[in-house]
Amino acid sequence: MNKQLNKLRAANVKDRAKVDMLLARIRDRDEAITKLENTEIIGMVREYKLTPEMLAEILAKTPFHNQIKKEVKPDEPDPT
Repeated sequence: MNKQLNKLRAANVKDRAKVDMLLARIRDRDEAITKLENTEIIGMVREYKLTPEMLAEILAKTPFHNQIKKEVKPDEPDPT
């Protein structure tokens, strides 16, 4: 076969591996960001000594409460 074709194919394989590695790194960072954000939110809620029910009531009174969507895990049924 053509040496240039083989070289290009090998470069593609190498680059795809790099992309996969970078995407995995981005996913890991996104998860870490979400965990830290959630920790901050929990800290703020606890600082005001709110119960989950009190927080739900406050959020229900906000103008954007219809835009808040519960995150559904793949193995859970969609609540909507």
